[in-house]
Amino acid sequence: MAFVVEKEQRTTLSHRINAVGRPSSRDTVTWDYEGRAWLVERPDDGSPAVRRSVRCPVCEKALNYTVHSVAATRARRTRRWAWAVSGFVAAAVALPGHLVLSGGPLRLAIALAVTAAGVVVGYLSAYVAARETGFTGHGAGWPVVPKHLVALPHLDPSAPP
Repeated sequence: MAFVVEKEQRTTLSHRINAVGRPSSRDTVTWDYEGRAWLVERPDDGSPAVRRSVRCPVCEKALNYTVHSVAATRARRTRRWAWAVSGFVAAAVALPGHLVLSGGPLRLAIALAVTAAGVVVGYLSAYVAARETGFTGHGAGWPVVPKHLVALPHLDPSAPP
């Protein structure tokens, strides 16, 4: 589900409460966050990204985030999806290509390496693209469980256009 990206952005800045994931079901954990609403005005389209500072409501640490415009956020998301597709295409072509060309063990090793790299690049790029919010800093957008989380509202697929 995509995020709502607006010029005047409604966000939630949250602080991770637990240091270790809480088991929530088989092979999954849950991270608890506590936060508050944060209203941010994004820069105009075509303008460079700006630095915004906000204080964490839990630990009271001053956090600096780089905020990108609506158009820049969409462009960042598109670039990451392009990397994801490229990685998966490389993985999908490398191994079958080797089997068709029937090369030796060195070619097989290269094909396996390209396939593995393509899967890793494709998966991580897709993960980051799906989480792209246009905010960078303090782990925002990286495939980790950050101490501070900037959350955007999700698009409601049942809402009328």
